[in-house]
Amino acid sequence: MTAEQTGQGEASQKPGQRSSEGSRKRPRKTARKAVLNVTISEALAEEVRRVAALDNSTISSVVERALAEQVSWEIKRLEGLAAIEAYYREHGYPTQEEVAEAEAWVAESERLLDEAHGAMAAEKRSHREGRSGGSPTDRGVA
Repeated sequence: MTAEQTGQGEASQKPGQRSSEGSRKRPRKTARKAVLNVTISEALAEEVRRVAALDNSTISSVVERALAEQVSWEIKRLEGLAAIEAYYREHGYPTQEEVAEAEAWVAESERLLDEAHGAMAAEKRSHREGRSGGSPTDRGVA
């Protein structure tokens, strides 16, 4: 295991250099890198080290990939909330009645989905147990 994978840092490697242990050829990126000091739980640190070891990559690359994905999602979320807020300021906020109507619609949709999932699960069980209820043609399946 490399020094970085054990959490001891990257001091022995030159920038852009990879460990000889199971290294893979990856295209070099020319983007400048920033150093951020962060504090995370030991449990998460161990998981990051594990991913780096399994992927034959560096801790930095694992953290960078995960952080890039999370930041991208967070930007979309915050921009979406800002767009909703702008819409409400321009067109007005929903009334209590409109909110109640929307909540009822969502509850009914969830009920129908649960009902459909239950029916599908029951059908799968009956097929597994050999009780198909007739041929596919009898059930309207072509």
